[in-house]
This record gives sequence, C-alpha cells and structure tokens, in this order.
Amino acid sequence: MKSSGVGATRGINDVDIMELEISKILYEAPHAVLLNLGTGQQGKSVLAHNQASLYWPSRDVILLNMPDEAFYNLNWPSHYRSLRMPKKLKELQTKKLIKPSRDLLIIDDAIFSTPARRSLSCENVNLQQFLTIISHWELPIIYTVQNTSLLDISAWQSQNQFFFHKKMDPSALNQERAEYRQRQVLANMVIDFFKKYGTDRPEKSYSYCSTTGEILTLNPPTWWSSDHSKPLKGVIP
Repeated sequence: MKSSGVGATRGINDVDIMELEISKILYEAPHAVLLNLGTGQQGKSVLAHNQASLYWPSRDVILLNMPDEAFYNLNWPSHYRSLRMPKKLKELQTKKLIKPSRDLLIIDDAIFSTPARRSLSCENVNLQQFLTIISHWELPIIYTVQNTSLLDISAWQSQNQFFFHKKMDPSALNQERAEYRQRQVLANMVIDFFKKYGTDRPEKSYSYCSTTGEILTLNPPTWWSSDHSKPLKGVIP
C-alpha cells in the first residue's frame, strides 16, 4: 500500500498509488494542468506537493508569486524556489527564470490572487498570457483553489486538465461553475463514503480524482509542517 511514503486506495482494495490510472497518465508527463479544488484547510496544498514529488520527481518546483519572506521563513526542499511573475513577460525567457521541460509550477490561489485580484494587474495579465503557451514550454502546473469560479479558465481550458477534489462546503459549492459542479457533488459523496466505510483516516487525507474516478489517501511529505499550510501567516503579499 505504500509508495514513496504515500498511501493510496482505489475502490475497496488497497493498491500502490503508482498503480492508479491517474499516476500512469501523469508520471513524468511533459505537460498537464492539475486543479486541486475544495474548501480551505482541507489539504489542497499538501496534495499539490505530493503530486509534484510523485508524478514529477526529477523536476524543480517553482512556488509562483510566493513572497520571499514567506518562502525563507519555512523549510522547503532544496529543489524548490519562489518566483514573482515579472512585469515584462519576456523576462521569463531572457533571464531564464523558468526552465522549459525542467520546472514545475505550483500556484496557490491564496498567494497569487491576493495581489492579482486588484483589477487586471500586470502580474495577472502576464500569467494568463503565459498559460496560453505553457504547454509549448513543457511545464506541468498545479493550482490549489477553493473552486473554479475564482479562476480565469480560458487560458488552460483547451489543455490537458486533471481534476482533484477535496471536500467542498455548500457555500463554495454553490459558487462553483455549473459545468464543474456535478464533479464536486460526486467527489463529496465519494469522500463521505470512504471516510465512513474506508480506511481510518481524517477527512482531509482523502482526494478524489474525477478525471479517472479514483480515490487517493495521502500522507504529507516528511518535510511538511502545519506552517506550510499557511505560508502567508504574518506576511502581507
């Protein structure tokens, strides 16, 4: 049941997480857009870092727009770095800020969108433009967000998308886009079922991949602490 220190279940039977269909699809894939959806404090961020280590173990990880103060206050793995989206998009290329085919991006909505929601900021516009060509750079990208209504989905809608769900409360579910709401309703039901009849784990350890119809139970990485779940604590972005 164990693989890289992370457990997973599918159906009623225990299986190695790397034997899941979603793992076979994503492992070392040159590009993919992963969306981790669910209510706050349900484990979306820890899921993102598990995905990075499980599916792209050879990639360096960029925490996009994480403030330097927040990054250096915490103990991150040596292959992690923070990057502020430049005001001039061309600098990603000229300054080699992102390495095609070698990096992976994690975008935490709480971090990126706090400044970006102030109208159409340069950072937000540049990110949306960059996302339209991100598949050409062969860069996987992992979003953590409460629901898709908080995202501009036009940039990645035509790309390879994979949906992972945590529990979502009724308020966030009511705000979810209609075309994705049924996925989340099913995810809530599946997580409730496994919490009641499955392994003896806390609710936030369960994730449901609606793309392949599989349930995963994940342990945090060995370096993870509760502070990693709230990187903006005491920091103004």
